Formats: sequence, C-alpha cells, structure tokens
Amino acid sequence: MDIIILYMLILSVSFFCAGVFRKKFEDTLPLTFILIMLLLFLFGLVNQLKFGVFFVIFLLGSLYVVTMYFMCIKHRKKEIISSFFTTPFFIFTALFAICIYINYGKLADSWDEFSHWMDCVKAMSYLDHFVTSRESHSNFQSYPPAMALLQYFSQKIFLYVHKGAEFNEWRMYLVYQLFALSMFFPFLKKLSIKEPVKFIMLPIILFLLPLVFFQGFYTEIWIDPFVAILAGCGFARILYKEKDDISYHLYMIGVSITLVLAKDIGLFFGLFVGTAYAVDMLIEKKEVLKRTQILARGGVLLFIRAALPTVALCIIKLLWNNEIRTSGASVRFHNKIDLLKYTSMFFFHNDNTYYQQVVDNFKDAFYHYNLSLSGTNITLNYFSLSIILTVLLYILYRIIKKQKRFAEKKTIRWIFYLVIIQAVLYIYSLGAVYIANFSEYEAVNLASYARYCNMTFLTVWIVLVLGAVTIIDELNDDKKSLYLPILLVVILLISPMKNLSESISRDRVRGSIAFRQPFEELKDLIQKNCDGTDRIYFISQGDRGLHYWVTRFNARPNFVFTVFGGWNLGGPFYESDYETIQITSKEWQDLLLEQNYDYVALYRINDYFIQHYTDLFVNPSDIANNTLFRINKETGMLERCK
Repeated sequence: MDIIILYMLILSVSFFCAGVFRKKFEDTLPLTFILIMLLLFLFGLVNQLKFGVFFVIFLLGSLYVVTMYFMCIKHRKKEIISSFFTTPFFIFTALFAICIYINYGKLADSWDEFSHWMDCVKAMSYLDHFVTSRESHSNFQSYPPAMALLQYFSQKIFLYVHKGAEFNEWRMYLVYQLFALSMFFPFLKKLSIKEPVKFIMLPIILFLLPLVFFQGFYTEIWIDPFVAILAGCGFARILYKEKDDISYHLYMIGVSITLVLAKDIGLFFGLFVGTAYAVDMLIEKKEVLKRTQILARGGVLLFIRAALPTVALCIIKLLWNNEIRTSGASVRFHNKIDLLKYTSMFFFHNDNTYYQQVVDNFKDAFYHYNLSLSGTNITLNYFSLSIILTVLLYILYRIIKKQKRFAEKKTIRWIFYLVIIQAVLYIYSLGAVYIANFSEYEAVNLASYARYCNMTFLTVWIVLVLGAVTIIDELNDDKKSLYLPILLVVILLISPMKNLSESISRDRVRGSIAFRQPFEELKDLIQKNCDGTDRIYFISQGDRGLHYWVTRFNARPNFVFTVFGGWNLGGPFYESDYETIQITSKEWQDLLLEQNYDYVALYRINDYFIQHYTDLFVNPSDIANNTLFRINKETGMLERCK
C-alpha cells in the first residue's frame, strides 16, 4: 500500500500539469521529486519536518482533485490522456517496477551508507529533524539533505501505513534511483512506440549511463553519481533543449537548487550550470530582442530571468548555512582551501611537509590510476581518459553545429567550453581539497580518489551520450536506424555487466542480507534492553571500523559512541593497525563512568581483551562475542544482559 501511495504521489504534479497546462509527462516528472524535496527542506528549517510530510501528501493529493475538475468541468479529458499517458509514462511505470524488483529486501552493506547516507535518513525518521540536531549524533551533521529528504518522505509513508514497523532500508534504494533517473526523462520527449528500435534502446542507454563511472549505482547509495547526473543533465538540457517554456526554466532552477542541497561540492557544479544557463539565455534572447528592437525595455527582465538558477542556489545555500550555524551542528570539511599555496606546491615542489607528498601522489595518480572498461581488456588512466573525452566533445560540437536545428545557435561553443572548464578546474582543485580537509593518512593515500574524480567524468559522459542521442535523432541518413544500436553496443561493452547482472539476479540483495546476518544477535539484544536514549560503548577487536558503523546504524535511536579506534583496545593486531587505542583496565572503567555510558556491546573479542579487561566483569565467563553488558554506575562493573 505504501508503495502504491508513493507511486501516485510521484505522478501527481505531472498529472496536474497535463490537465491544467497541457504539459507532457516527461517534462514535469523531475519537478515532482524536486518539489517534495524543496518543501520538506523549508519545513525542516522551521523544525516541522513531520508536519511537512502531511502537508506535502495533502498538497499532492489535492492536485488530483483540481485536475479532475479540469477533466470533468473543462472537458479536457483528451488533453490529459495525450499529455499524461505518453510513452515515457509507461517507461517510468516499468522502471518503477524494475527498481522494486532489484531492490526488494536489500539491506545497507557499504561503509558510506552506514556512516552517513543511509544512517542520516534513519536518524531523521526517529527525530523528525535534520541531522544538524545534536540529538542525531551524526558524524556528518553539515552534509546537505536533498536525497535524504526524499528518502525520509518515503520512509514516513511506510511507517504511517505499517504501524510499529522497523526502519525499512530497501525503499531508500528505490527512491534514490527513481529521483536520479527522473532527471533523464525530459530527453525522452520524442520517444514513441512507433519507433521500436528507439523505444527499446534509448531507455536502456539511459539506464546504463551512470554505470561506466559508478559500478555500484544500483547497489549502493552514494551521492556522487547523483550530483553528476544533475550537472550532466543540466548542461545537456541547455545544449539540446527544443522549446523555451516554463517547464525548462523550472527544471533548470530545480537542478541548481538540488545540486546545492545534494552535497557541498554541488555548489561548484551548480554555479557552472547556472552560468551556462545565463550565457545561453543572455546571448540567444539578446539577439531576439535586437531583432524586435525592444532590447532597452526587455533587457532588465532578461538579466533577472537569466540569473534565476544562480540566485536560487545562493539563497538555498545561505538558508542551509544558517541552519548549520543556528543548530550548532558540527561542520566537516570546512577548512579554507589555499589554492595559491597549492599551486606553488604543484608546480615548484617547494613544501617540506606531508602536503608535498599529497600533491605528488595526486599528480602521479592522474597519470597512473587506471579505470577499467568492463567487457573489454582496455584500461585507461585519467589523463588518457581526459584527452579522449575532450576530443569526443570537440567532435560532438562540430557535428551538432552542422545540424539544421542548431546551426543558428550562438551559445553552443560557450557551453561546451564551460563543461570542459568545470572538469579541468574540479580535477585540479581536488588536490587542494585533500590537503585542506582530509587527515594525513587519508590525504597521502588519496582516499576515495576514483569516486571523486569520476563525479566530473560522469558529468561529461552524460553530456556526450545525450548529445550523441540528439544527433542521431536529428539525422536524415538512411542508416540512421543503425546508429542507436551501435551506441548501445559500445555502452554495453564498457559497462560493468557483472554488477548489473548481480542486481538483476538479486545476488546483491542476498549478499547484503548474508553480510548483515552476523550483526542481528547484537542488534536484538540492544533493542530488547535499551530504551532509545542509552549510550553504548562498542568493542570489536581488530576491526578497521566497519563493525562499529554497522552496529551504530543498527542500534538507532540508541547512541553507539566510541572514540576513533576505541572499538579496538590494545594491539596492533594486524599490519597497519592504527585504528586502536592503548588503555588500561582502570582507565577504560573511568572513561565509561565519566562519559556516562550505559552499556558495553561486545561484537568480537580476542585473547588480549580477555587477558586485560576481565576484572571489569561481574562474571568473566560471560565474556563472549555478540554480548551486551549493563554498566553498574555505583560499582563500575559490567553485568551481562539477556
């Protein structure tokens, strides 16, 4: 029932726009997701997220009533049928069903999901507040909440329908994929079942697009590919748009707002997309105003309209910064980036600290870090990949300018320049980000290097592929019907089909359930004995941290908190075991009492733990894996919970 409700709510704005404004389904589908996200964001700013969910449900439900009025009273039945029940509508419905099938029962199973991208939604579902709240105990309280708000909305619908149910994880993957893929739907506008080759192949191409650079797009919740899809679709909509109407402008404003609310780096991409929008509008519209001799009267309004996406994202950014400041949220990755000092190190090798090693490693990785193209034996370093994508962009530009529809456009060249400039500036500045905002170990080892680089490469890749699809659609060549299959074959060859097959066969779902199974016993003990406000100290000897993050996620709303490495006492127990703390039995007992812990959870213990800490337990024979102990605040001793 909750899935049906979610499906109907997602369709509501498109149904309304089809009935009242005669807009096509595919043009307005992304606006529904953006509207829900934006409204919940505004309600969240005044600490009314829960009320915001009811308001959004009421608003979207009301759109059906208004549309039925137009349908019955205004006799627009035919307009609604032709505008709403388009070919992309049936593709979206099929996509909705496919995403349910590949995700049903899926559990979180990756580090970043436990540390934030799934954890933040679980925290919001219990608190009905942004994770900027101190009560969220989030490690990344300052991370923007765009995707989390949509997932929270879906989760609250589920919890309202299924009273007393636990947090449901697989629905979070469903919403993540639908929101991201909806951004492609305006590019399906000319799709018709009368062209069976295009009808079958184009949706498959768009479905595969994110996988080349993010193999786990359909199995993990990472915000990076979502940001890239937003930016790539934003550039592509400016470059290849056919009609300058209100749905286009709302789409572009929505992309800018969502970018800045998706991730901090979204501001960077949003400013470039906003600039591209402004350049396109100012140059193209200025020519029209000149020809109609109303430039003086229309110039001011033109500048205002051209600046709307940039102004909107700046306002949203200021609102989010104010939320962080007023709530007292901890801010991650906020150190000032010194590009001048970084540039000096980059070109002159003149620093004696570990920063220079970071810069050297960063430069070396660009030339030697290889990206494998699945299905082939080809591997490319990022330098080679940059050259290839740049050449392809140039070829695409030359071909597009020869097409009749684009021949008169004066801004295409400038938009392509902006796509390339954002990629170059992003990659270059990434080294400075490592220096400013990462620990020495993470910076020197370029933590998540491929993931961060792939964000901008996916942006360019989307612009390229959507451009190729546009060109194929414009051609009057007798061999036109062959070009789309060739494009699909190329994409299939370089896409990670193993990952895709694991999704379609649901192997990843089964794998995630198997991965989480060992943590269930401790999870059940915590839920049985803790009341939702308890502080729990976690132990997993020899763990690198994943066991901690999983248990922390499982225990919510209870608070599992351990100082970094504090889950691993003694050691080292393996090579490069830096995630450990040296602490005596008495020191650990004092820490537990002074910091007001209520329980100790033991997931994995070893001989070292038994030898050094048994004197803290009422019954040392109770010490075992997957056990929970209550801390007696008077004696400081640990008593086993059943």
